[in-house]
Amino acid sequence: MGAGTLLIRCGEFLLEEGHEICGVVTENREIVRWASDRRLRCFAASGDWAAHLRERPFDYLFSIANMRVLPKEVLALPRRGVINFHDGPLPRYAGVHATSWALINGEARYGVSWIAIGDLIDGGRILTQRLFDVAENETAYSLNVKCYEAGAETFAELMRELANGSNRPREQDLSQRSYFGKYQRPPDACVLSWGRPAAEISALVRALDFGPYPNPLGRAKTIINGEFFICQDLEVLDVDSQMPPGTIVGVGPGVLKVATSDKDIAVRKLLTPSGKPVGLDAVVQRFGLRTGTSLPVPQALLTRRLGDFNAAVARYESFWVRKLERLRLPSLPYLRDALESDLPPQIDSLEMELKDGVGNFLLESDLGWKPAEFVVAAFAAFIARLGGEYEFELGLTPLELTSEINGLESLFVRHVPLTVKLDPSRSLVEQYGEYLGQLDEVRRHKTFARDVLVRYPGLRSLAEWGLESTLPVCVEVVESIPLEAPRGPALTLAIEVDAKHCRWFFNEHVLSRVDSGRMVAQFSTFLDGLVAKPQAPISNLPLLDKEEKRIVMGDWNATAVDVPLDRCLHELVEAQAQRTPDEVAVVCREEQITYGELT
Repeated sequence: MGAGTLLIRCGEFLLEEGHEICGVVTENREIVRWASDRRLRCFAASGDWAAHLRERPFDYLFSIANMRVLPKEVLALPRRGVINFHDGPLPRYAGVHATSWALINGEARYGVSWIAIGDLIDGGRILTQRLFDVAENETAYSLNVKCYEAGAETFAELMRELANGSNRPREQDLSQRSYFGKYQRPPDACVLSWGRPAAEISALVRALDFGPYPNPLGRAKTIINGEFFICQDLEVLDVDSQMPPGTIVGVGPGVLKVATSDKDIAVRKLLTPSGKPVGLDAVVQRFGLRTGTSLPVPQALLTRRLGDFNAAVARYESFWVRKLERLRLPSLPYLRDALESDLPPQIDSLEMELKDGVGNFLLESDLGWKPAEFVVAAFAAFIARLGGEYEFELGLTPLELTSEINGLESLFVRHVPLTVKLDPSRSLVEQYGEYLGQLDEVRRHKTFARDVLVRYPGLRSLAEWGLESTLPVCVEVVESIPLEAPRGPALTLAIEVDAKHCRWFFNEHVLSRVDSGRMVAQFSTFLDGLVAKPQAPISNLPLLDKEEKRIVMGDWNATAVDVPLDRCLHELVEAQAQRTPDEVAVVCREEQITYGELT
Protein backbone atom coordinates (compact mmCIF):
# COMPACT_ATOMS: atom_id res chain seq x y z
CA MET A 1 0.00 0.00 0.00
CA GLY A 2 1.11 3.54 -0.63
CA ALA A 3 0.84 6.66 -2.75
CA GLY A 4 3.99 7.09 -4.85
CA THR A 5 5.28 5.48 -8.02
CA LEU A 6 7.96 3.64 -6.05
CA LEU A 7 5.15 1.23 -5.19
CA ILE A 8 4.71 0.48 -8.90
CA ARG A 9 8.42 -0.14 -9.37
CA CYS A 10 8.55 -2.49 -6.39
CA GLY A 11 5.38 -4.22 -7.57
CA GLU A 12 6.87 -4.79 -11.02
CA PHE A 13 9.91 -6.41 -9.42
CA LEU A 14 7.72 -8.75 -7.37
CA LEU A 15 5.81 -9.85 -10.46
CA GLU A 16 9.00 -10.33 -12.49
CA GLU A 17 10.43 -12.52 -9.72
CA GLY A 18 7.32 -14.69 -9.74
CA HIS A 19 5.79 -13.46 -6.47
CA GLU A 20 2.03 -13.05 -6.14
CA ILE A 21 0.48 -9.69 -5.20
CA CYS A 22 -2.79 -10.32 -3.34
CA GLY A 23 -3.97 -6.71 -3.48
CA VAL A 24 -3.01 -3.04 -3.75
CA VAL A 25 -4.28 -0.33 -1.37
CA THR A 26 -4.05 3.25 -2.61
CA GLU A 27 -5.80 6.51 -3.50
CA ASN A 28 -3.25 7.29 -6.22
CA ARG A 29 -4.81 7.25 -9.71
CA GLU A 30 -1.59 6.22 -11.43
CA ILE A 31 -1.25 3.22 -9.12
CA VAL A 32 -4.92 2.35 -9.65
CA ARG A 33 -4.35 2.31 -13.43
CA TRP A 34 -1.23 0.17 -13.03
CA ALA A 35 -3.08 -2.32 -10.82
CA SER A 36 -5.89 -2.49 -13.37
CA ASP A 37 -3.45 -3.08 -16.22
CA ARG A 38 -1.81 -5.85 -14.20
CA ARG A 39 -5.22 -7.31 -13.26
CA LEU A 40 -4.51 -6.85 -9.55
CA ARG A 41 -7.20 -6.31 -6.95
CA CYS A 42 -7.12 -2.67 -5.86
CA PHE A 43 -8.77 -1.17 -2.78
CA ALA A 44 -9.30 2.46 -1.77
CA ALA A 45 -7.14 3.40 1.20
CA SER A 46 -10.10 5.34 2.62
CA GLY A 47 -12.34 2.25 2.55
CA ASP A 48 -12.54 -1.00 4.51
CA TRP A 49 -9.64 -2.58 2.66
CA ALA A 50 -8.56 -4.61 5.70
CA ALA A 51 -11.72 -6.71 5.40
CA HIS A 52 -10.68 -7.75 1.87
CA LEU A 53 -7.17 -8.67 3.02
CA ARG A 54 -8.65 -11.04 5.60
CA GLU A 55 -10.21 -13.10 2.82
CA ARG A 56 -6.98 -15.02 2.16
CA PRO A 57 -3.65 -15.45 3.96
CA PHE A 58 -0.54 -13.62 2.73
CA ASP A 59 3.07 -13.27 3.89
CA TYR A 60 4.01 -9.57 3.75
CA LEU A 61 2.33 -6.18 3.69
CA PHE A 62 4.57 -3.46 2.21
CA SER A 63 3.97 0.16 3.19
CA ILE A 64 5.65 2.35 0.57
CA ALA A 65 5.26 6.16 0.68
CA ASN A 66 2.25 5.59 2.90
CA MET A 67 1.27 8.38 5.31
CA ARG A 68 -1.44 6.41 7.11
CA VAL A 69 -0.73 4.90 10.51
CA LEU A 70 -1.71 1.23 10.36
CA PRO A 71 -3.90 -0.09 13.21
CA LYS A 72 -2.74 -3.10 15.22
CA GLU A 73 -5.36 -5.42 13.71
CA VAL A 74 -3.86 -4.71 10.26
CA LEU A 75 -0.32 -5.31 11.51
CA ALA A 76 -1.44 -8.77 12.62
CA LEU A 77 -2.78 -9.81 9.20
CA PRO A 78 0.40 -10.88 7.31
CA ARG A 79 1.99 -14.17 8.36
CA ARG A 80 5.58 -12.87 8.23
CA GLY A 81 5.35 -9.14 8.85
CA VAL A 82 4.68 -5.57 7.74
CA ILE A 83 7.59 -3.78 6.06
CA ASN A 84 7.88 -0.02 5.63
CA PHE A 85 10.09 2.06 3.34
CA HIS A 86 11.53 5.23 4.88
CA ASP A 87 13.46 7.83 2.91
CA GLY A 88 15.95 8.48 5.69
CA PRO A 89 18.96 6.90 7.45
CA LEU A 90 17.15 5.60 10.53
CA PRO A 91 17.29 6.01 13.45
CA ARG A 92 18.10 9.57 12.37
CA TYR A 93 15.50 11.54 10.43
CA ALA A 94 12.43 9.56 11.35
CA GLY A 95 9.13 11.21 10.49
CA VAL A 96 8.08 13.34 7.53
CA HIS A 97 9.93 15.47 4.94
CA ALA A 98 13.17 13.94 6.14
CA THR A 99 15.18 14.89 3.04
CA SER A 100 14.42 18.59 3.52
CA TRP A 101 15.37 18.53 7.19
CA ALA A 102 18.63 16.79 6.35
CA LEU A 103 19.52 19.53 3.85
CA ILE A 104 18.55 22.26 6.32
CA ASN A 105 20.88 20.63 8.84
CA GLY A 106 23.73 20.48 6.33
CA GLU A 107 24.11 16.69 6.24
CA ALA A 108 26.90 15.38 3.99
CA ARG A 109 25.62 11.77 4.07
CA TYR A 110 22.09 10.47 3.77
CA GLY A 111 20.30 7.19 3.13
CA VAL A 112 17.16 5.07 2.93
CA SER A 113 15.87 2.28 5.15
CA TRP A 114 13.50 -0.69 4.92
CA ILE A 115 12.20 -1.55 8.39
CA ALA A 116 9.80 -3.91 10.11
CA ILE A 117 6.91 -1.87 11.46
CA GLY A 118 6.71 -1.87 15.25
CA ASP A 119 4.99 0.12 17.99
CA LEU A 120 7.16 3.23 17.49
CA ILE A 121 6.69 5.21 14.27
CA ASP A 122 9.75 4.57 12.08
CA GLY A 123 11.30 2.77 15.04
CA GLY A 124 11.18 -0.89 13.98
CA ARG A 125 14.08 -3.22 13.22
CA ILE A 126 16.16 -2.28 10.18
CA LEU A 127 16.00 -4.97 7.49
CA THR A 128 18.28 -3.21 5.02
CA GLN A 129 19.75 0.25 4.58
CA ARG A 130 21.86 2.17 2.09
CA LEU A 131 23.86 5.36 2.71
CA PHE A 132 25.17 7.76 0.06
CA ASP A 133 26.77 11.20 -0.31
CA VAL A 134 24.77 14.43 -0.49
CA ALA A 135 25.88 16.62 -3.41
CA GLU A 136 27.05 20.19 -2.77
CA ASN A 137 24.05 21.80 -4.51
CA GLU A 138 21.53 19.09 -3.63
CA THR A 139 17.87 20.10 -3.55
CA ALA A 140 14.98 18.31 -1.86
CA TYR A 141 13.88 17.21 -5.33
CA SER A 142 17.24 15.77 -6.38
CA LEU A 143 17.72 14.08 -3.00
CA ASN A 144 14.23 12.57 -3.25
CA VAL A 145 15.18 11.17 -6.67
CA LYS A 146 18.28 9.56 -5.14
CA CYS A 147 16.13 8.06 -2.38
CA TYR A 148 13.70 6.73 -4.99
CA GLU A 149 16.44 4.94 -6.89
CA ALA A 150 18.09 3.65 -3.73
CA GLY A 151 14.70 2.49 -2.45
CA ALA A 152 14.00 0.49 -5.61
CA GLU A 153 17.45 -1.10 -5.65
CA THR A 154 17.44 -2.01 -1.95
CA PHE A 155 13.92 -3.43 -2.26
CA ALA A 156 15.21 -5.92 -4.83
CA GLU A 157 18.09 -6.84 -2.52
CA LEU A 158 15.75 -7.19 0.45
CA MET A 159 13.28 -9.42 -1.39
CA ARG A 160 16.02 -11.79 -2.48
CA GLU A 161 17.27 -11.99 1.12
CA LEU A 162 13.75 -12.62 2.43
CA ALA A 163 13.22 -15.30 -0.21
CA ASN A 164 16.44 -17.20 0.61
CA GLY A 165 16.28 -16.57 4.36
CA SER A 166 19.55 -14.62 4.58
CA ASN A 167 18.13 -11.31 5.87
CA ARG A 168 19.46 -10.31 9.32
CA PRO A 169 17.34 -7.57 10.98
CA ARG A 170 19.00 -5.29 13.51
CA GLU A 171 17.56 -3.09 16.22
CA GLN A 172 17.78 0.68 15.90
CA ASP A 173 19.95 2.63 18.32
CA LEU A 174 17.16 4.88 19.54
CA SER A 175 19.64 7.07 21.44
CA GLN A 176 20.55 8.44 17.98
CA ARG A 177 16.94 8.96 16.94
CA SER A 178 15.68 12.28 15.57
CA TYR A 179 12.06 12.80 14.57
CA PHE A 180 10.30 15.44 12.45
CA GLY A 181 6.52 15.68 12.68
CA LYS A 182 4.04 16.14 9.87
CA TYR A 183 3.26 19.73 10.84
CA GLN A 184 6.77 20.76 11.86
CA ARG A 185 7.96 23.70 9.78
CA PRO A 186 11.26 25.60 9.35
CA PRO A 187 11.61 28.48 11.81
CA ASP A 188 10.51 32.05 11.05
CA ALA A 189 8.07 30.93 8.32
CA CYS A 190 11.09 30.24 6.05
CA VAL A 191 12.19 33.90 6.04
CA LEU A 192 15.92 34.19 5.28
CA SER A 193 18.24 36.11 7.57
CA TRP A 194 21.33 37.59 5.91
CA GLY A 195 22.98 37.44 9.33
CA ARG A 196 23.33 33.66 8.96
CA PRO A 197 26.22 31.87 7.18
CA ALA A 198 25.81 31.67 3.41
CA ALA A 199 25.79 27.85 3.47
CA GLU A 200 22.80 27.83 5.85
CA ILE A 201 20.90 30.32 3.67
CA SER A 202 21.59 28.26 0.56
CA ALA A 203 20.62 25.05 2.36
CA LEU A 204 17.20 26.43 3.30
CA VAL A 205 16.48 27.54 -0.29
CA ARG A 206 17.51 24.13 -1.67
CA ALA A 207 15.70 22.18 1.05
CA LEU A 208 12.45 23.86 0.01
CA ASP A 209 12.88 23.18 -3.71
CA PHE A 210 10.61 20.20 -4.45
CA GLY A 211 10.80 20.56 -8.23
CA PRO A 212 7.48 19.69 -9.94
CA TYR A 213 6.09 17.90 -6.87
CA PRO A 214 3.85 19.16 -4.04
CA ASN A 215 5.72 21.01 -1.32
CA PRO A 216 3.95 21.11 2.07
CA LEU A 217 6.83 22.81 3.91
CA GLY A 218 7.09 26.29 2.39
CA ARG A 219 9.40 28.39 0.22
CA ALA A 220 12.38 30.48 1.33
CA LYS A 221 11.60 34.20 1.43
CA THR A 222 13.48 37.46 1.74
CA ILE A 223 12.43 41.00 2.63
CA ILE A 224 13.20 43.93 0.33
CA ASN A 225 12.03 47.37 1.46
CA GLY A 226 9.32 45.85 3.63
CA GLU A 227 7.99 43.49 0.93
CA PHE A 228 8.39 39.72 0.91
CA PHE A 229 9.68 37.79 -2.10
CA ILE A 230 10.24 34.08 -2.63
CA CYS A 231 13.92 33.43 -3.23
CA GLN A 232 13.89 30.70 -5.87
CA ASP A 233 17.51 30.62 -6.98
CA LEU A 234 20.73 31.76 -5.34
CA GLU A 235 24.41 30.86 -5.41
CA VAL A 236 27.06 31.00 -2.69
CA LEU A 237 30.04 32.89 -4.10
CA ASP A 238 33.64 32.10 -3.26
CA VAL A 239 34.06 35.62 -1.92
CA ASP A 240 34.40 36.51 1.75
CA SER A 241 31.89 39.15 2.82
CA GLN A 242 33.57 42.46 3.60
CA MET A 243 30.37 44.39 4.34
CA PRO A 244 27.74 43.99 7.10
CA PRO A 245 25.19 41.20 6.50
CA GLY A 246 22.39 42.26 4.17
CA THR A 247 24.47 44.86 2.32
CA ILE A 248 24.16 44.77 -1.46
CA VAL A 249 27.72 44.36 -2.75
CA GLY A 250 26.92 44.15 -6.45
CA VAL A 251 24.10 44.76 -8.92
CA GLY A 252 24.14 43.35 -12.44
CA PRO A 253 21.75 42.16 -15.15
CA GLY A 254 19.56 39.53 -13.49
CA VAL A 255 21.70 39.27 -10.35
CA LEU A 256 21.83 40.83 -6.90
CA LYS A 257 24.89 40.13 -4.75
CA VAL A 258 24.38 40.30 -0.99
CA ALA A 259 26.76 40.00 1.96
CA THR A 260 26.10 37.42 4.70
CA SER A 261 27.91 36.61 7.92
CA ASP A 262 30.71 34.90 5.96
CA LYS A 263 30.35 34.62 2.14
CA ASP A 264 28.63 36.75 -0.48
CA ILE A 265 25.52 35.33 -2.15
CA ALA A 266 24.20 35.93 -5.68
CA VAL A 267 20.38 36.09 -5.82
CA ARG A 268 19.19 35.23 -9.34
CA LYS A 269 15.45 34.63 -9.25
CA LEU A 270 12.58 36.05 -7.19
CA LEU A 271 8.83 35.40 -7.09
CA THR A 272 5.97 37.20 -5.38
CA PRO A 273 4.58 35.38 -2.30
CA SER A 274 1.81 34.04 -4.56
CA GLY A 275 4.30 32.69 -7.10
CA LYS A 276 4.40 35.26 -9.91
CA PRO A 277 7.91 35.69 -11.41
CA VAL A 278 9.50 39.06 -10.70
CA GLY A 279 12.34 40.39 -12.83
CA LEU A 280 15.35 41.23 -10.66
CA ASP A 281 16.11 44.26 -12.82
CA ALA A 282 12.57 45.52 -12.22
CA VAL A 283 13.00 45.03 -8.45
CA VAL A 284 16.29 46.94 -8.51
CA GLN A 285 14.69 49.82 -10.39
CA ARG A 286 11.50 49.86 -8.32
CA PHE A 287 13.26 50.05 -4.96
CA GLY A 288 16.30 52.03 -6.12
CA LEU A 289 18.70 49.28 -5.05
CA ARG A 290 22.40 49.84 -5.60
CA THR A 291 25.76 48.79 -4.20
CA GLY A 292 25.80 49.78 -0.54
CA THR A 293 22.03 49.51 -0.01
CA SER A 294 21.19 47.50 3.11
CA LEU A 295 18.52 44.83 2.99
CA PRO A 296 17.01 44.58 6.46
CA VAL A 297 17.82 41.70 8.75
CA PRO A 298 14.30 40.62 9.86
CA GLN A 299 13.26 41.76 13.32
CA ALA A 300 13.16 38.88 15.78
CA LEU A 301 9.68 39.83 17.03
CA LEU A 302 8.23 39.71 13.51
CA THR A 303 9.92 36.47 12.46
CA ARG A 304 8.95 34.78 15.73
CA ARG A 305 5.32 35.78 15.22
CA LEU A 306 5.45 34.64 11.58
CA GLY A 307 6.95 31.31 12.62
CA ASP A 308 4.41 30.72 15.38
CA PHE A 309 1.47 31.54 13.12
CA ASN A 310 2.88 29.42 10.29
CA ALA A 311 3.20 26.45 12.64
CA ALA A 312 -0.35 27.03 13.92
CA VAL A 313 -1.99 26.97 10.47
CA ALA A 314 0.20 24.23 8.91
CA ARG A 315 -2.24 21.48 9.92
CA TYR A 316 -5.03 23.20 7.97
CA GLU A 317 -3.16 23.58 4.68
CA SER A 318 -4.41 20.37 3.03
CA PHE A 319 -8.01 21.50 3.68
CA TRP A 320 -7.42 24.78 1.84
CA VAL A 321 -5.50 23.14 -1.00
CA ARG A 322 -8.45 20.82 -1.68
CA LYS A 323 -10.83 23.77 -1.63
CA LEU A 324 -8.63 25.84 -3.96
CA GLU A 325 -8.29 22.94 -6.40
CA ARG A 326 -12.05 23.05 -7.04
CA LEU A 327 -12.48 26.81 -6.73
CA ARG A 328 -15.50 28.29 -8.53
CA LEU A 329 -15.77 32.00 -9.18
CA PRO A 330 -19.06 33.85 -8.72
CA SER A 331 -20.77 35.17 -11.82
CA LEU A 332 -21.06 38.94 -11.51
CA PRO A 333 -22.41 40.80 -14.55
CA TYR A 334 -20.79 44.10 -13.62
CA LEU A 335 -17.17 42.88 -13.51
CA ARG A 336 -14.93 43.93 -16.37
CA ASP A 337 -12.16 41.86 -17.93
CA ALA A 338 -9.59 43.94 -16.06
CA LEU A 339 -9.19 41.03 -13.63
CA GLU A 340 -6.08 40.13 -15.61
CA SER A 341 -4.80 43.69 -15.66
CA ASP A 342 -1.39 44.45 -14.21
CA LEU A 343 -2.58 47.92 -13.18
CA PRO A 344 -2.32 48.55 -9.43
CA PRO A 345 -5.75 48.56 -7.76
CA GLN A 346 -7.55 51.90 -7.70
CA ILE A 347 -9.83 51.54 -4.70
CA ASP A 348 -12.89 53.68 -4.10
CA SER A 349 -15.74 53.09 -1.67
CA LEU A 350 -19.43 53.69 -1.00
CA GLU A 351 -21.17 53.86 2.36
CA MET A 352 -24.20 51.68 3.04
CA GLU A 353 -26.33 52.01 6.15
CA LEU A 354 -28.50 49.02 6.82
CA LYS A 355 -32.14 49.87 7.45
CA ASP A 356 -33.77 49.20 10.80
CA GLY A 357 -35.79 46.43 9.19
CA VAL A 358 -32.81 44.08 9.25
CA GLY A 359 -32.17 44.57 12.96
CA ASN A 360 -35.86 44.37 13.79
CA PHE A 361 -36.20 41.17 11.79
CA LEU A 362 -33.36 39.53 13.71
CA LEU A 363 -34.79 40.63 17.06
CA GLU A 364 -38.33 39.53 16.25
CA SER A 365 -37.37 36.26 14.58
CA ASP A 366 -35.96 34.84 17.84
CA LEU A 367 -33.61 32.66 15.79
CA GLY A 368 -30.48 33.74 17.63
CA TRP A 369 -28.71 34.75 14.42
CA LYS A 370 -25.80 37.15 14.74
CA PRO A 371 -26.27 40.35 12.71
CA ALA A 372 -22.99 40.25 10.76
CA GLU A 373 -23.37 36.53 9.99
CA PHE A 374 -26.85 37.17 8.65
CA VAL A 375 -25.68 40.00 6.38
CA VAL A 376 -22.83 37.81 5.06
CA ALA A 377 -25.37 35.09 4.23
CA ALA A 378 -27.69 37.63 2.61
CA PHE A 379 -24.82 39.07 0.57
CA ALA A 380 -23.84 35.58 -0.65
CA ALA A 381 -27.46 34.92 -1.66
CA PHE A 382 -27.58 38.34 -3.37
CA ILE A 383 -24.44 37.60 -5.43
CA ALA A 384 -25.94 34.22 -6.39
CA ARG A 385 -29.28 35.80 -7.34
CA LEU A 386 -27.59 38.59 -9.30
CA GLY A 387 -25.33 36.31 -11.35
CA GLY A 388 -27.61 33.29 -11.61
CA GLU A 389 -24.88 30.96 -10.27
CA TYR A 390 -25.67 29.35 -6.93
CA GLU A 391 -22.46 27.42 -6.25
CA PHE A 392 -19.21 29.38 -5.89
CA GLU A 393 -16.57 30.52 -3.43
CA LEU A 394 -16.87 33.89 -1.72
CA GLY A 395 -13.82 35.46 -0.10
CA LEU A 396 -14.33 35.89 3.65
CA THR A 397 -12.40 37.40 6.54
CA PRO A 398 -14.09 36.32 9.80
CA LEU A 399 -13.80 38.71 12.73
CA GLU A 400 -11.40 36.42 14.63
CA LEU A 401 -9.04 36.17 11.65
CA THR A 402 -8.93 39.96 11.25
CA SER A 403 -7.07 40.34 14.54
CA GLU A 404 -4.99 37.16 14.23
CA ILE A 405 -3.58 38.03 10.83
CA ASN A 406 -3.08 41.75 11.43
CA GLY A 407 0.43 42.64 10.23
CA LEU A 408 0.99 39.23 8.61
CA GLU A 409 -1.06 39.76 5.44
CA SER A 410 2.06 39.80 3.25
CA LEU A 411 2.60 36.07 3.83
CA PHE A 412 -0.83 34.79 4.86
CA VAL A 413 -4.17 35.06 3.12
CA ARG A 414 -6.66 37.54 4.53
CA HIS A 415 -9.66 36.48 2.42
CA VAL A 416 -10.27 32.73 2.59
CA PRO A 417 -12.76 30.90 0.34
CA LEU A 418 -16.20 30.31 1.85
CA THR A 419 -18.20 27.77 -0.14
CA VAL A 420 -21.61 29.08 -1.16
CA LYS A 421 -24.03 26.35 -2.21
CA LEU A 422 -27.63 27.48 -2.41
CA ASP A 423 -30.86 26.11 -3.84
CA PRO A 424 -32.69 29.01 -5.52
CA SER A 425 -36.04 27.25 -5.06
CA ARG A 426 -35.65 27.30 -1.26
CA SER A 427 -35.54 30.24 1.12
CA LEU A 428 -32.35 31.46 2.74
CA VAL A 429 -33.95 30.74 6.13
CA GLU A 430 -34.33 27.07 5.20
CA GLN A 431 -30.68 26.86 4.17
CA TYR A 432 -29.23 28.94 6.99
CA GLY A 433 -28.07 25.93 9.01
CA GLU A 434 -26.05 24.65 6.05
CA TYR A 435 -24.48 28.09 5.68
CA LEU A 436 -23.52 28.15 9.37
CA GLY A 437 -21.84 24.77 8.92
CA GLN A 438 -19.70 26.15 6.08
CA LEU A 439 -18.95 29.26 8.12
CA ASP A 440 -17.87 27.24 11.15
CA GLU A 441 -15.63 25.07 8.96
CA VAL A 442 -13.87 28.14 7.56
CA ARG A 443 -13.36 29.61 11.03
CA ARG A 444 -11.87 26.39 12.40
CA HIS A 445 -9.34 26.17 9.57
CA LYS A 446 -8.20 29.81 9.98
CA THR A 447 -6.13 30.59 6.85
CA PHE A 448 -3.15 29.49 4.76
CA ALA A 449 0.17 30.79 3.48
CA ARG A 450 0.15 32.75 0.23
CA ASP A 451 2.87 30.60 -1.30
CA VAL A 452 0.60 27.52 -1.51
CA LEU A 453 -0.19 28.57 -5.08
CA VAL A 454 3.41 28.00 -6.15
CA ARG A 455 3.98 24.95 -3.94
CA TYR A 456 1.22 22.72 -5.31
CA PRO A 457 1.15 21.80 -9.03
CA GLY A 458 -2.65 21.78 -9.10
CA LEU A 459 -2.74 25.42 -7.99
CA ARG A 460 -0.04 26.93 -10.18
CA SER A 461 -2.55 28.09 -12.77
CA LEU A 462 -4.12 30.23 -10.03
CA ALA A 463 -0.71 31.81 -9.38
CA GLU A 464 -0.89 33.37 -12.85
CA TRP A 465 -4.05 35.20 -11.79
CA GLY A 466 -3.14 35.88 -8.17
CA LEU A 467 -5.26 35.26 -5.10
CA GLU A 468 -7.12 38.56 -5.41
CA SER A 469 -8.40 37.63 -8.87
CA THR A 470 -9.32 34.09 -7.87
CA LEU A 471 -11.57 35.51 -5.16
CA PRO A 472 -12.84 38.73 -6.79
CA VAL A 473 -15.76 39.21 -4.37
CA CYS A 474 -15.00 39.27 -0.64
CA VAL A 475 -16.59 40.07 2.70
CA GLU A 476 -14.85 41.25 5.86
CA VAL A 477 -16.41 41.27 9.33
CA VAL A 478 -14.76 44.02 11.38
CA GLU A 479 -15.15 45.83 14.68
CA SER A 480 -15.23 49.15 12.82
CA ILE A 481 -15.00 50.06 9.14
CA PRO A 482 -11.30 50.41 8.21
CA LEU A 483 -9.97 53.74 7.02
CA GLU A 484 -7.53 51.99 4.70
CA ALA A 485 -9.12 50.19 1.77
CA PRO A 486 -8.45 46.45 1.30
CA ARG A 487 -6.12 45.91 -1.65
CA GLY A 488 -6.72 43.59 -4.54
CA PRO A 489 -10.23 42.13 -4.80
CA ALA A 490 -12.67 43.61 -7.30
CA LEU A 491 -15.24 44.09 -4.54
CA THR A 492 -14.97 43.89 -0.76
CA LEU A 493 -17.95 44.42 1.52
CA ALA A 494 -16.81 45.45 5.01
CA ILE A 495 -19.49 44.77 7.64
CA GLU A 496 -19.32 45.99 11.23
CA VAL A 497 -19.95 43.22 13.71
CA ASP A 498 -23.27 44.77 14.80
CA ALA A 499 -24.21 45.07 11.09
CA LYS A 500 -25.35 48.67 11.43
CA HIS A 501 -22.84 49.99 8.92
CA CYS A 502 -21.30 48.57 5.76
CA ARG A 503 -18.88 49.97 3.23
CA TRP A 504 -18.34 48.73 -0.32
CA PHE A 505 -14.71 48.90 -1.45
CA PHE A 506 -14.28 48.40 -5.18
CA ASN A 507 -11.40 48.43 -7.64
CA GLU A 508 -12.36 50.95 -10.34
CA HIS A 509 -10.26 49.13 -12.93
CA VAL A 510 -12.69 46.23 -12.56
CA LEU A 511 -15.93 47.67 -11.20
CA SER A 512 -17.07 51.21 -11.97
CA ARG A 513 -18.48 53.57 -9.38
CA VAL A 514 -21.79 53.71 -11.25
CA ASP A 515 -22.13 49.92 -11.28
CA SER A 516 -21.04 49.72 -7.64
CA GLY A 517 -23.75 52.21 -6.72
CA ARG A 518 -26.27 50.15 -8.64
CA MET A 519 -25.19 47.03 -6.70
CA VAL A 520 -25.55 48.86 -3.38
CA ALA A 521 -29.11 49.84 -4.28
CA GLN A 522 -29.93 46.33 -5.50
CA PHE A 523 -28.55 44.73 -2.34
CA SER A 524 -30.63 47.11 -0.24
CA THR A 525 -33.73 46.10 -2.21
CA PHE A 526 -32.80 42.43 -1.85
CA LEU A 527 -32.45 42.80 1.93
CA ASP A 528 -35.82 44.56 2.17
CA GLY A 529 -37.42 41.70 0.27
CA LEU A 530 -35.65 39.12 2.42
CA VAL A 531 -36.80 40.52 5.77
CA ALA A 532 -40.30 41.16 4.42
CA LYS A 533 -40.69 37.60 3.11
CA PRO A 534 -38.03 35.42 4.79
CA GLN A 535 -39.73 32.21 3.61
CA ALA A 536 -39.67 33.24 -0.06
CA PRO A 537 -37.42 31.28 -2.44
CA ILE A 538 -34.16 33.10 -3.13
CA SER A 539 -35.00 33.25 -6.84
CA ASN A 540 -38.15 35.26 -6.02
CA LEU A 541 -36.44 37.95 -3.95
CA PRO A 542 -36.38 41.36 -5.67
CA LEU A 543 -33.28 43.09 -7.04
CA LEU A 544 -34.85 46.20 -8.58
CA ASP A 545 -36.51 49.06 -6.70
CA LYS A 546 -39.59 50.76 -8.17
CA GLU A 547 -37.64 53.29 -10.24
CA GLU A 548 -35.21 50.74 -11.67
CA LYS A 549 -38.07 48.35 -12.38
CA ARG A 550 -39.89 51.13 -14.27
CA ILE A 551 -36.78 51.75 -16.40
CA VAL A 552 -36.16 48.07 -17.14
CA MET A 553 -39.77 46.99 -17.65
CA GLY A 554 -41.04 50.23 -19.15
CA ASP A 555 -38.45 52.46 -20.82
CA TRP A 556 -36.23 49.63 -22.04
CA ASN A 557 -39.24 47.73 -23.37
CA ALA A 558 -40.65 50.71 -25.26
CA THR A 559 -39.44 49.21 -28.51
CA ALA A 560 -42.60 49.33 -30.65
CA VAL A 561 -41.88 50.62 -34.17
CA ASP A 562 -43.66 50.48 -37.50
CA VAL A 563 -42.41 47.70 -39.78
CA PRO A 564 -43.35 46.77 -43.35
CA LEU A 565 -46.00 44.07 -43.20
CA ASP A 566 -45.60 42.99 -46.82
CA ARG A 567 -42.04 41.64 -46.48
CA CYS A 568 -40.49 38.66 -44.64
CA LEU A 569 -37.92 39.05 -41.87
CA HIS A 570 -35.03 37.70 -43.92
CA GLU A 571 -35.84 40.23 -46.65
CA LEU A 572 -35.66 43.06 -44.12
CA VAL A 573 -32.26 41.79 -42.93
CA GLU A 574 -30.99 41.64 -46.52
CA ALA A 575 -32.17 45.18 -47.17
CA GLN A 576 -30.43 46.42 -44.03
CA ALA A 577 -27.24 44.61 -45.09
CA GLN A 578 -27.29 46.45 -48.41
CA ARG A 579 -27.63 49.80 -46.64
CA THR A 580 -25.05 49.18 -43.84
CA PRO A 581 -22.90 46.12 -44.66
CA ASP A 582 -20.16 47.08 -42.18
CA GLU A 583 -22.42 47.78 -39.21
CA VAL A 584 -22.57 45.22 -36.37
CA ALA A 585 -25.63 43.00 -36.69
CA VAL A 586 -25.24 40.39 -33.93
CA VAL A 587 -23.25 40.37 -30.68
CA CYS A 588 -22.69 37.33 -28.45
CA ARG A 589 -20.31 37.82 -25.52
CA GLU A 590 -16.93 38.70 -27.09
CA GLU A 591 -17.92 37.87 -30.69
CA GLN A 592 -19.71 40.11 -33.18
CA ILE A 593 -20.83 39.76 -36.82
CA THR A 594 -21.55 42.52 -39.33
CA TYR A 595 -24.59 42.60 -41.61
CA GLY A 596 -22.32 41.80 -44.54
CA GLU A 597 -20.93 38.70 -42.79
CA LEU A 598 -24.42 37.65 -41.71
CA THR A 599 -25.81 37.59 -45.22
